[in-house]
Amino acid sequence: MDIHIREYFETDYEYLQDFLVKLNKYIMSLDPNKKICTSKDYKDVYTNELLKSTKENDGIIYIAKSNNYCVGMIAGIIEKYSVVDNTHYKNNKEGRILELFVEENYRRENIGKKLMEKMEEYFKEHGCDFLLVDVFEYNKVAKEFYKKSGYNARNIEMGKKI
Repeated sequence: MDIHIREYFETDYEYLQDFLVKLNKYIMSLDPNKKICTSKDYKDVYTNELLKSTKENDGIIYIAKSNNYCVGMIAGIIEKYSVVDNTHYKNNKEGRILELFVEENYRRENIGKKLMEKMEEYFKEHGCDFLLVDVFEYNKVAKEFYKKSGYNARNIEMGKKI
């Protein structure tokens, strides 16, 4: 399978929306607390917020294509730390992966790995020395993928319904 990874173009907007909705619906299906939802305006609001965040934070979005069809995406930013953050956190330059998605029919083809490698290359070129990614606790597939990619758990957020 011939996979090409390239930067996001404005003409990819509907693909990006579709990927983000599919990802959110998948995460929603895993949520035992039923806190995650996909509202009717989710695709517009979240897609625009993701584009704004990448633009404002030296970030980038990459699109994976196979036979001229968009099959996946990854989005990342370079973290900005406040004066307070720097009082208790070593001031490294860190990249953060915001979203990663590969169409279901194209999984197990190393597309996610290729997207990650491209994003890591971007962060290295921009002087980052550490990478972060948040993973939904119940997304076992994603957790295993990131572990295989060399990531390990640093923080755990816990919740309780009251």
